[in-house]
Amino acid sequence: MRVNAKLSKRIWQTCQKETLMDPIKSHDFSAIDYLLKPTIRCQSHFLNFETRLISRNITAYIFSKYLGADIIVFNEYGIFRIRSRTALVNYAEYVPDPKVQKFNPCVESAKDKTVLYTVSCLARENNIYIVANLIAFEPCEATCDAAEVENCETKCPDDGVFFFNTNVVFDREGNLIARYRKLHPYYREIVNVPEEPDLGVFETEFGKFGMIICFDVVWEEAVLLKDEYNIDTLLFPTYWYDDIVALNSVELHQAWAIANGVNVLSANIHAPGTGSLGSGIFSKDDGALVYTYEPNGKSKLLLANIRIGGDSEVPNISSLIEITPDSAVPITETGEKFPVHCYEKVAGPAVDGEVDYRCLKLRLENYSFTKLEKPSGEVQACNNELCCTLSYSTQNLQDEYYLAVYNGLNNAFGYYHWLEEVCVLTRCDPYDGKPCALQPSRSKTVFQKVELKGNFKSKKVYPSVFTTNNRLAPKQEWTFKQVEGKTVLNYLSRSDSPLLKVGLLGRSYKRDPEFVPYYPTQFKKVGVKNDFFLDILTPSQN
Repeated sequence: MRVNAKLSKRIWQTCQKETLMDPIKSHDFSAIDYLLKPTIRCQSHFLNFETRLISRNITAYIFSKYLGADIIVFNEYGIFRIRSRTALVNYAEYVPDPKVQKFNPCVESAKDKTVLYTVSCLARENNIYIVANLIAFEPCEATCDAAEVENCETKCPDDGVFFFNTNVVFDREGNLIARYRKLHPYYREIVNVPEEPDLGVFETEFGKFGMIICFDVVWEEAVLLKDEYNIDTLLFPTYWYDDIVALNSVELHQAWAIANGVNVLSANIHAPGTGSLGSGIFSKDDGALVYTYEPNGKSKLLLANIRIGGDSEVPNISSLIEITPDSAVPITETGEKFPVHCYEKVAGPAVDGEVDYRCLKLRLENYSFTKLEKPSGEVQACNNELCCTLSYSTQNLQDEYYLAVYNGLNNAFGYYHWLEEVCVLTRCDPYDGKPCALQPSRSKTVFQKVELKGNFKSKKVYPSVFTTNNRLAPKQEWTFKQVEGKTVLNYLSRSDSPLLKVGLLGRSYKRDPEFVPYYPTQFKKVGVKNDFFLDILTPSQN
């Protein structure tokens, strides 16, 4: 669908004049918004990392009204960003449990709850579902009473308040219909974990949805949304870092959809300077319908048809549209704006965080490697009882590739740990005396076919095929199956696109150590460094 410049300009002007926006002009809406239509049509409005023009962000809502969308999803920290726990008191809002209390902030004119009131009214006026991410607060007594905690003092933070990273859902009438509080805060994220987990599931006339937030996707609770509650679509607000697991953001988002048989709408921030970008609309059957993964600092609208349930066919329509205050122009992304190497010690510091993509060095110290020496052949590598076999053929082996295998603990900042099984064919360059240490974004070698298989013990294995310039290979070019203890990915190239990576990421959820939040309960008023964004948004690992 093409949105012409005249329409875009008219929508922009309408948005600026809308008095409803006035109460929240002080907030940041550096967001990606996903819109969903019953057929199902999905769209995403992607907004720049540092923008503080609230009217630019709210343009997404006005677009949704004209384009007939049914649901919008903000990214994590898409409404505002926080610098310290003490600053939360200026932004956090109390969010009641919709299972216990009916609440319509717009109808009830709850203007003291700036974000909830504004989003509720936007949903009501535009006849649309909205999923927004914000920081919610709850006094200790209310939390303890709801969870039936007898000795509240042992659970209460020192500042007397629980703060939760929270998704809220409003229906077409502006009613609060669902709430989800993040279960797995990432490292020094200065929020609490709820005593009683929320069930982030809600139903609409066009499908059943589940919600998680960012780091939650690494853990088993995300998978249970499908296994126990049979959701159709996962809504995934995130502030994702490409260095967390062996697959980059859009690789993981697509792989999660395919492995779990659930459509995924991932809404990520755009902060390439910290390795944070990449969002898309992913079908459980066909993979990426449309996605954005380009460090260019542009605002974009993603549009696609996606089937939810049933066997009916839907038109294969998708668009990637660059949005400015004065125009809406269809574009394509090539990935050419990625640097060849993103590691800061090689590429240099990021000068502009909206366009200079940076990453950490690959953590491959405990991997087992086998280098590809011939244009075609079969190689094997094993690590802690996980054995992977690669059969391949190329036109001409022009780059250095390795079969890398790992079975063991992965970690974030040496604090959180989880079990992974990894088989990956990867383009790899040497660094600091190690033959395989950096994964470049470019390759010249065209693989005609690849078969990658392993004896995974993990019930969930996440597959991916990545080509040069960090592009997802079309799902039509590869298949994936798990049968009788064997996991197999077959890739058959239908183009001349050089290959970067073929990966299988297994998650052994039952073998994970216990998840313990970095700040389980105590947030000291003094003497504790609470600068969340300074600590985790700047690459600090060597």
